[in-house]
Amino acid sequence: AFSFSELADVYTLNFADFHFEPVRYFLELYPVFCLTASYPLIGITLRNNLKTLFSKGEYPWVIDRILFPLLTIIPPTIIGLCTEDVEFLVSYTGAFSGAAIQYIIPACFVLFGRIRVKEVFGREASTVKQEPQYLQVKHLAHLSSDLVCLLHDLHYILQNIFSYTRLIIKS
Repeated sequence: AFSFSELADVYTLNFADFHFEPVRYFLELYPVFCLTASYPLIGITLRNNLKTLFSKGEYPWVIDRILFPLLTIIPPTIIGLCTEDVEFLVSYTGAFSGAAIQYIIPACFVLFGRIRVKEVFGREASTVKQEPQYLQVKHLAHLSSDLVCLLHDLHYILQNIFSYTRLIIKS
């Protein structure tokens, strides 16, 4: 059923014995092409986000063209060179960003949305009369309850990470 007698774990290694050399190299290096194509796009986006974060109008040429690109390139390069266990790195970053997406961002949407509604429409529009009492978000209660859940989850995430690190160090 398969065109290969044995399938390699990394799919691109299946083409190591391909008879037409240019196609073989292209197929083997396809993941490298994808990464090298996306890295500049992600880097440019990160650089622009850093500029927006520290927005103070126009920057001098050195800061604009040297400092921000270095702040974009150096940290991921150092982390990539120091990390041997990619699964650990992915689970670590995924756990924290997942917790933020699950708890913090929805609560902030509700909180800032209600603040904006109050600014635009006045105090009488700040509470929705049609909502059942248990669905109404009063003050910072929603955000604080989500923060408690986040801290609880982060405790278990960090506990898991440190126990995993201890297992690696022992072995």
